[in-house]
Amino acid sequence: MISQEKPNAALDAILSRAWAWLALAFCLRAGFALFLGDRSYQADELGYNGLARVVAESGLFAPAGAEGVFLPVTPFFISIFHRLGLGVSGARLGGALLSALTAWMIGRATRDLTGSERAGKLALAVACVYPFFIYYSGLLLTETAYLALSVAGLWLLCRSLGEEGRSLGLAASAGLALGLAGLTRTEGAAAALAAFCGAAVLCLLRRYSWRALALAGLAWAAPLAGWAVHNKAICGAYRLDLHGGITTLIGTKYFELDQIDTALAMRAIEDSPSFEEARKLGPVERDAFYFKEARRFMADHPGLTVKQWGRKFLNFWRLYPRQDKPYPATDLTNPGMGLAPGLLASVSLVFEPGLIGLGLWGAWLLRRDMARLFPLPLLALVTCSIHVLVVSQMRYRLSLMPWFMLFAATAADRWLASREAKP
Repeated sequence: MISQEKPNAALDAILSRAWAWLALAFCLRAGFALFLGDRSYQADELGYNGLARVVAESGLFAPAGAEGVFLPVTPFFISIFHRLGLGVSGARLGGALLSALTAWMIGRATRDLTGSERAGKLALAVACVYPFFIYYSGLLLTETAYLALSVAGLWLLCRSLGEEGRSLGLAASAGLALGLAGLTRTEGAAAALAAFCGAAVLCLLRRYSWRALALAGLAWAAPLAGWAVHNKAICGAYRLDLHGGITTLIGTKYFELDQIDTALAMRAIEDSPSFEEARKLGPVERDAFYFKEARRFMADHPGLTVKQWGRKFLNFWRLYPRQDKPYPATDLTNPGMGLAPGLLASVSLVFEPGLIGLGLWGAWLLRRDMARLFPLPLLALVTCSIHVLVVSQMRYRLSLMPWFMLFAATAADRWLASREAKP
């Protein structure tokens, strides 16, 4: 009798070599990091690298007093490589290694949370070659560290929800990772808080342990509270950072200029009559002043504000990069690396619609498991809402893509299983 090969045997054989996928992930990222070298490619890199150098040289987390209050995880990570004498190129390679580790976590999280070995392998393969994980792994920005910590934290939290909080160590580990994610990007703290509120509802329904939730909450709050106390000694207020006010003002009153270039918005703020008033204030009061200015603008222009929210929503979900905005190369920045925006958009077109579309389908297929997976769509809701209210860019949705990969891999796995079930 002639044996018939399974319909998906070749695909399964390709996916089975996890070590090869991880090696490919690191090689792609490390090659890109080496290509970037020591120069800067985005303006924000200059800020993070400058802070990291001060931390490496002096050990100070407030190099300019209250003016230097910032979220610490990314500058601290970069500073490690400056301390080792490896410089910017070494930090880029460190990001490549961390990003490859994150791809492994995405695969394991998908396997654990869906119960499907093949779905885990599919998610791993996609995470290894996803071009925007590769691109941002080489840049000295918050994205790589935030991805790693948020993936770890949400993976462990969903596992803890699935076992109804029996392992206190698992709950504490989830809380700690999410706390550190909140010290990388502030929306991470808000997303974790929303997830803990959802877990409290499960506790009321006796589907999760109050002890596990309390321990996760304490582990989450400890690094955030520690940093707030640190900043209290520097700036006189319990704050995580002091950039929310100016960011909100840019995203509201100076939205149109920001759509052209953030530097134009900053120049307009500096030229405004209120800037002289704000400059006389201390950093904490100045941040509050900018928040007040932004709220006043929204109250005075409700219709325009709603239109801005719609445009920022589209900015959050659109393809990389924007086609209506020039990305000029200068001595300090070169975000397109000489590639045409249309070419970069075509790369985005290959991945984004499929991942998001399949991801929504996969989330629907797993709808009965949302009692333990709800932190994942909640992350999307909180992250998108915050950036619609403040400032929105495509790269801010990067933290959602691991979970679109999980749900997309589930949809693909179910489809493949249906093929195998046919006689």
